Amino acid sequence: MGRPDHDEKNISEKYANFIPAAESMRLKPSAADAFNWSGTIRRLMGQYITAIEDYNEAISLDPSFAEAYTNRGIARRLKGDLTQALEDHNRAVRLAPQSARSYYYRGVAYLDNEEFDRAIADFETSHRLDPGLVIEEQSAPGKTRLRQGRGTKEIALRTKEISLNPHNPDAYYSRGLLHLNRKDYKQAKQDYDQAIRLAPADPWAYNNRGIAYRKMDEYARAAADFTKTMQLSPRPFAFIYRSRGDMYYKLGRFDCALADYEEAARLDPHCGKTARCLRKAREAQNRSSGC
Repeated sequence: MGRPDHDEKNISEKYANFIPAAESMRLKPSAADAFNWSGTIRRLMGQYITAIEDYNEAISLDPSFAEAYTNRGIARRLKGDLTQALEDHNRAVRLAPQSARSYYYRGVAYLDNEEFDRAIADFETSHRLDPGLVIEEQSAPGKTRLRQGRGTKEIALRTKEISLNPHNPDAYYSRGLLHLNRKDYKQAKQDYDQAIRLAPADPWAYNNRGIAYRKMDEYARAAADFTKTMQLSPRPFAFIYRSRGDMYYKLGRFDCALADYEEAARLDPHCGKTARCLRKAREAQNRSSGC
């Protein structure tokens, strides 16, 4: 879970230009490194199935290639297959017991599997082996990365993870999600500030910060964050338009609210909540107007 430094481009655009080079390299039958590299580019673009296929090729060419096992484990975890992901990470640790990266990503898989003690042990081992480890890739934008648990133990674990690697935006993102669920909106907002600073192309960090602003009655800031979510999201989502429409309605900008509700209804014509919002906005527009 990590991502290189981002500009404002979508992650697919950022890495798509590397695919032709990866394709040419992967044709070399002895190039395990090339298959591993090609798989990593595809994984960063969210193409987990083809990434796994490339890692399979790398491993078939070099069965002792620990990094390829780690990378395949990451792709399998992001695809939702924790069992096979942990098998790959266990193999990577056996092959490269001095690799901080191998322990780190096994710890992430343990964390997602709710094996907290093992996750903490792997994070600590990773930090001991390489205190300066930089996590270089993050799950693709739009993917719901972590479960929405409420426990203080999970918050403590995320805080521990952040202390070991303060440059991983996913850790701030997921801790912010936990704070949201506990209705600690100020702390959630602070975590999403950090997540956005580290990964400014992630639309869902803006979306969740917008939720925190909404809960704190900061409607203009919430609307701005929902707008940013729309700009960065790989496709339009009805619920984001409805969320921004709600903020415009709160701000008395009824024409703008109506426009967003109409777009939400176009994207999801069977949503009863959007239909109710449309009626409410039309009634308000009859009493007032102007964006």
